[in-house]
Amino acid sequence: MPFFLFNGFLLFGLAALIPVALHLLHKRKPQPYFFAAVRFIQDATAKSRRSRRVTQCVTLLMRVLIIIILAMAFAQPLVRSNKYLSEGQRVAVIVIDSSASMQAAGGDKSLFELAQTWAALLVDGLAEGDRVAILAPGRDDPRVVFPPVSDHQAVKSALLELKAGTGQADVAESIRDQLQRQDGGLANVEIHVFSDFQRASWNNDALQPMLDSIAEHRGALFFNQLVSAGGGDSGIASALFMPPAILGDGTIATVATISTNEQFVGTSILRLQGATGEEINHVALDLLPKDKRETRLQGMGSGAAPDWTGVLELSDDVFALNNRHYFSLPRLSGAPALLVNGGSDRDSFFLERALRPGGQAASLMLPQVVDWAGFMAGDISANAAIFICNPPVLDDAVRQKLDGYLQGGGVVMFFPGEEQGLSESTLRAFAPWEQLRAAPADQGDIQRLPVAVGNAHDPLVQKLQALLPPPWAVPIRKYLNIHPPTADEAVLSFRGGNAFVMRSSRGAGWLWLCATSANRDWSDWPMTPFFFIFMQELCKEAAGLRQPRLAAEVGGAIAIPWPGQITSAEFSITAPDGAERRLTVQRQNANEPFVLGGFSLPGIHSVQYGGMTRKLAVNIPAAESDLSYWRGNELVAGAKGIPAAHCLSHEQLRQEITTLRQGSPLWPLLLIMAFALSMIEVIFANLRSRPQDQPSFLAKILKQGGAVS
Repeated sequence: MPFFLFNGFLLFGLAALIPVALHLLHKRKPQPYFFAAVRFIQDATAKSRRSRRVTQCVTLLMRVLIIIILAMAFAQPLVRSNKYLSEGQRVAVIVIDSSASMQAAGGDKSLFELAQTWAALLVDGLAEGDRVAILAPGRDDPRVVFPPVSDHQAVKSALLELKAGTGQADVAESIRDQLQRQDGGLANVEIHVFSDFQRASWNNDALQPMLDSIAEHRGALFFNQLVSAGGGDSGIASALFMPPAILGDGTIATVATISTNEQFVGTSILRLQGATGEEINHVALDLLPKDKRETRLQGMGSGAAPDWTGVLELSDDVFALNNRHYFSLPRLSGAPALLVNGGSDRDSFFLERALRPGGQAASLMLPQVVDWAGFMAGDISANAAIFICNPPVLDDAVRQKLDGYLQGGGVVMFFPGEEQGLSESTLRAFAPWEQLRAAPADQGDIQRLPVAVGNAHDPLVQKLQALLPPPWAVPIRKYLNIHPPTADEAVLSFRGGNAFVMRSSRGAGWLWLCATSANRDWSDWPMTPFFFIFMQELCKEAAGLRQPRLAAEVGGAIAIPWPGQITSAEFSITAPDGAERRLTVQRQNANEPFVLGGFSLPGIHSVQYGGMTRKLAVNIPAAESDLSYWRGNELVAGAKGIPAAHCLSHEQLRQEITTLRQGSPLWPLLLIMAFALSMIEVIFANLRSRPQDQPSFLAKILKQGGAVS
């Protein structure tokens, strides 16, 4: 390790001659004195003299070393390891995190504004001839100023004109990409990342490609972390609407997941608001630090617009963007459902009454009843849900027909019956149910069996509990003893743990299985309110699944069906701030959706083409809602193989730059060494000067008055 010393202070090292001079001045030749025959005393004296000489030499050496080490400490030496930046003209790449989380409050300003101010100070500190570049991951084009230039004023102007984004940013990938694109001119580059280093967006375990690129340029990485004002934050992590469309009377319910950071303690109010800001419902939540809680709100989707829009809003805190969740739900006049009779018309009789109460045409569902032959021969793709009651057989043709429907987002529900078509072997032939176990059970007489919640997180169960609070009991004589592949697939369960109703995902759709029949052959369940409510809510969910999801995240895309035979269209898209843009997109055929993208703001976007308007809801990425951050030691530890430093202020950054360019100060270690030597010298001298025990023969002579027998 090379040392860089300020040689003037080394002159103080000459003071090391003082202990040597004092030692020589006090060194005198002993004068002989003649006594009687004291041979043994002379031997002891010679031994003591040799011991004192060793003690004096060692203590003298320690005192000289103490003075030399102190002189070196005042010279303020610097030591360099193999990880340092060479001196000369600097090349700095300023990386400003432009993700949504940087809009959290850092006091009077947002974290993004604080990052701009800090980065401007870095630019001001560059010398003439130093080159600087700016990257802003989170923008469509992260290259604000790149490659590096020496016009500091132009760079600073571009820096201060930046605006924070509302999407997600892959900072590490942006750095790696730009370093690999640049052929030269980045030797000994300083990468200055100004970010909050949110855990969800900064993958500290997947940095190696970026680190390899920095190492190739012999660069250094500075983690310049912006810290929020310290206030608590509660945000909407997710929201699920049941049904995901406006059906029938317009009643909707949402299950929202609210999460908090480490600093939040208190009450937050969640409001359900319509398109014009009117409050539909609200709930107050008492939340704890690092809390994650589901809550439910219900309302009525009024109006006649094709899409019903609104927002879920939490009370204000340090991060406003995760306090709002926008939604747009399509309004449906009716959804087709196919009721398949495997035996007689009795199989679906009660099911049809549940979907069309009183025999009247319902606005909720439009059920169509077919026999088994009609089901096998007909097209089933247009149906929102298919209910197969008492099937006679489930062969390969049936499975292939249903599998294609399920892959497209359909819902299929099986009810057993006297035809005995739902055996364990036939059910296991369906892809999600290879491990399913099912055996028939017969109680002889009708008995009321208690039914409990199997999966408390299932949205359908949550809505069922709100409409018809437990306990529930079902009058049953015969049923299938069903054990799903996983416990979460049991939506409702019997007391013994076997499933009463279960569902499994298949492609974009759902495959359901009920333990008892849809007619009265096996149970009286079809005559209970429980049956009617369950089937209606299941149909609402199924109808919503078949509708386009009118929601996306910032930076994402939306696949939206559009009527007509056109395969190319120029859409007019109006953002929440009123800005209008044109987007031309194509699709393969009229049955495919158009894929729209380029959404940069959260809120309700209006899409128009051919006299038709749809409303799309855009929210910030879910990952940006969680304000959990990496710590400094974790960031530096993750930067293996390159010089790295973590800074919380500009002064600390300046010191770290000096350290990496000039070296680390060695004087603290030297002072510790000098102090340790001074302590050792005192202890050593005291131990060596401690009186020694007299030899036994000498003690005997002295006791006898010097006489020897």
